[in-house]
Amino acid sequence: MKKLIATTAIVASLAAPAFAGSGKDQLAALAGVNADNYSISELVRLDAAKKSGDATTSNYIKAGSD
Repeated sequence: MKKLIATTAIVASLAAPAFAGSGKDQLAALAGVNADNYSISELVRLDAAKKSGDATTSNYIKAGSD
């Protein structure tokens, strides 16, 4: 039983970065930018700015990624 739990924990820890990366890629796609250039926080803010039509915030975040 302990071996099963340990194996499951190892597999889950190895799979976690893959899920995080795909989520970040999805956020970037929603915001219309490259995921490599922004943090998850910035991507969430960019998406919200895009949805609300807030060009000032969007431009501010994009300018900071250069």
